[in-house]
Amino acid sequence: LILGCSELDSEEREINIIETQAELYGIEPIKYGLTSFDDLVEALNLGIQFDFIYLSAHGDEIGFSDQSGNIDVSLKEFGEMLHNNNCLTKNSYLLLSCCRSGLNDVAFDLINFCPGIQFVCGPRLSLSTEEIVMGFSIFLYNIAYKDIDPVIACDKIRNSTDLRFICFDRLEVVTETAFLLRTQKYEILEVDLDGDGMKDEIIINKIKEDGVVYNDEDALEQRESSLTE
Repeated sequence: LILGCSELDSEEREINIIETQAELYGIEPIKYGLTSFDDLVEALNLGIQFDFIYLSAHGDEIGFSDQSGNIDVSLKEFGEMLHNNNCLTKNSYLLLSCCRSGLNDVAFDLINFCPGIQFVCGPRLSLSTEEIVMGFSIFLYNIAYKDIDPVIACDKIRNSTDLRFICFDRLEVVTETAFLLRTQKYEILEVDLDGDGMKDEIIINKIKEDGVVYNDEDALEQRESSLTE
């Protein structure tokens, strides 16, 4: 699944290249140009489980957005959507074509929220579209065509281009102290949102430093209170 929402002039060419490369390697891509949050909901609710999700957006350690502000999604929201729509296989890759998307906290959160995510790959620093395309092209070639270990495939990006990408492997990440400390910042509740009698959806709440669970409604109420004071 290829999701484009950065609204950069070069984005269409970027996702077309990724689409073509995926087809060469026998991957059947579905491409979505996102212009609203509803488009994202639709894309993740197709009833298909994907091996790869490629996201082109403006991103940071908080979440991702488009250039105009029509789409602004936190990692918590994205994690809930990925999990609750059951749109990932058990061995999926999340490729983040976002500036600074390779930050540790981003990978830690998404791996924590979504059991299906086995690998998260993205750049360590802000890169141009040309650099992003080059990096992910090398990565896809090595994992999908040559069947190389994803972490080693990511190392080949730097070896051949000097671009700093990083690939997080779930099996390695979940034993790291930094990851375990990060997971303590969230409470993940298993709930029955679709009314099928099974608690197979999740709601993610952030925990404040004093141990109090902090959810989106709390944030809205506090913001409205501060504006009226």
